[in-house]
This record gives sequence, C-alpha cells and structure tokens, in this order.
Amino acid sequence: MMAHYTLKFVGAQANRRGPDPLSAVALAASGSGLCCGADMREILFLCTGNYYRSRYAEALFNHEASRRGLGWRAFSRGLAIHLAPPDGLSPHTTLRLRERGISRDRTSKRPSQVADDDFRRANRVIAIKETEHRPLMADLHPDWENRIEYWEISDLDGATPEVALAAIEEKVGKVIDELAGAEQAR
Repeated sequence: MMAHYTLKFVGAQANRRGPDPLSAVALAASGSGLCCGADMREILFLCTGNYYRSRYAEALFNHEASRRGLGWRAFSRGLAIHLAPPDGLSPHTTLRLRERGISRDRTSKRPSQVADDDFRRANRVIAIKETEHRPLMADLHPDWENRIEYWEISDLDGATPEVALAAIEEKVGKVIDELAGAEQAR
C-alpha cells in the first residue's frame, strides 16, 4: 500500500502569480484532482489540436511513470481541436512511439477538447507552448490561465518533429525525475 504524501507543486513557474492554487493541499481541501484512488494523481498536457505534441507527452509520461512505478498518470486535451484532423494520431507521434517501443495505448484514441472539469481533475497542468496557448487560455479558460505551467515547444510550423519531440522527451523526463524524487522523499 502506498503512503499518502503532499507534493509541493514546483517547476517552471516564473509566470505564475500568488500561492500555488494546484498544490496537493489546495486539491485535498477542494476535494478535486484525484482520479483513480487516493494514491493516483494526474497530469494534463495541453496543446492546440491534441493530435501531435500533447499526445506524445501523454504517451511518454504514462510509459515512464509506469516503468518507474510512480503513482501518476497523464491525459491530454486540446484547446482548439477543430484545427486538427478529427481522429487518429499524428504520424510523427506514431513513428516516435514505435521507435521508442512505447505502446500506442499509452495515449487516448482520438483528440479531445479540454473542459473546465479537466482542469479541476488534474493535479498538474502543462501547456506545451506558452506563446501559442496562453492567448487561447486567456480567451477560453481565463480562470485557469495563470494557474498552469507553460513550456515553449513549437508545432510543425516552428520546429521539425525531431526537434520538438526531443524537447518533449527532455521536459517530460525532468517532470518524471521531479515526481520520482518527491515520492522517494516521502
């Protein structure tokens, strides 16, 4: 049986203001954020279409969290899924998953639009590209805009798949290491 613990929400928070509204303490007090029993926590990866970058981050995170026995799982959503193909998965993501030996089942079956319940459900939220996603957050989910983390990983218009997916691997690896360290420290 896993022990309960409190994880202080850390990371690239330079653009956040005030106390951490998604801390484990705040989530426990609100009664939200737990998905699969008291010990399983969730991280939400956001991008525009939920077709390429966020789906790769989700699959990679789930693979590594499972491999390392972490009490975390990822899910992903898009801020504007009407801009992406309606079904399936980016061929770039599919190829990279295959190259790394990661099952396609580590990500959802099709793109999904984010809803406010997804933000409440997640213990941690990361938008893949701040310059692209912060304006969408401000427009569509203003109450959550300053309560999430932002990375800066470009879509195909700004980076090759090799560069973007490698950047996601690096960032997800750091998150996994951070969470593993927090679990070991408890």
